[in-house]
Amino acid sequence: MELNSKKLEQTSRIVYYSISIILCLFLILLSNKIIGDLDNTTNRPEPENYENKSALATLDRDIEKQFEELRNLNLKKETVEKTISTAKDNYINEKQSFDNWVQTRKILGSPDKDQEVIDRAKKLDDFYKVEQEWRTQLNTLQYQIGETEKKAQETQKSIDKEKSIAYEKYEKELEKYDLKVFLIRLMFVAPVLAFGIFFFVRYRRHKFWPLYFGFTLFSLYAFFLGLVPYLPSYGGYVRYSVGVILSAGIGYYAIKRIRQFIDQKQSELKVSTQ
Repeated sequence: MELNSKKLEQTSRIVYYSISIILCLFLILLSNKIIGDLDNTTNRPEPENYENKSALATLDRDIEKQFEELRNLNLKKETVEKTISTAKDNYINEKQSFDNWVQTRKILGSPDKDQEVIDRAKKLDDFYKVEQEWRTQLNTLQYQIGETEKKAQETQKSIDKEKSIAYEKYEKELEKYDLKVFLIRLMFVAPVLAFGIFFFVRYRRHKFWPLYFGFTLFSLYAFFLGLVPYLPSYGGYVRYSVGVILSAGIGYYAIKRIRQFIDQKQSELKVSTQ
């Protein structure tokens, strides 16, 4: 008979705690839905909302023009470099031909007074001048490319500065947004926690205590976990302070009940001994 009584008591406890846990789970799901809708009552700030649109649009157009100019200058540079390479090859070939021809003329006669030698030397000089003219153009292009790159770098710095200013404004607004959402959640969760503590203290021995206990579990979850996503920098102090108060209160109550139980057992033991 005693065995059946213990088994029935254990089964009852399992059923009671199961009821508490199931109720707690559904309350958590419902609260998450409610809190999610509460979060939508205020719009989350975005970095783009704080950018100087007109200034950035102007800077973007400027840097796009500079990049286009750089592309054109680099294409011209490639063309000039190829032309210089061709002119250099022509000059080398012409000089080699001239040297060979002069050597032949020395063998056959005096080349110094030969008009043909003078003409070919002038032609060789013309090849060299062409190459030098193209090199001058290349130097000019390289200078223009360097100056355009400097302008593009300055423009990019201006763009980065504008975005940095916008992001600083966004961070400040985000802090305000997080605080606002945190307070909205706290306004919802704080009464829930108060009811949970009240139910635990007042109805822990009620015949329907599993229902009250399930609500108490839910209230603890809602306060210590439901506020996490939008905790401000000092939010941890709020949670931990409440945790300390609850721990101290529950600990005091538990110690008091244990001492009463020990004193009662000691009194019973004395009576039994006598």
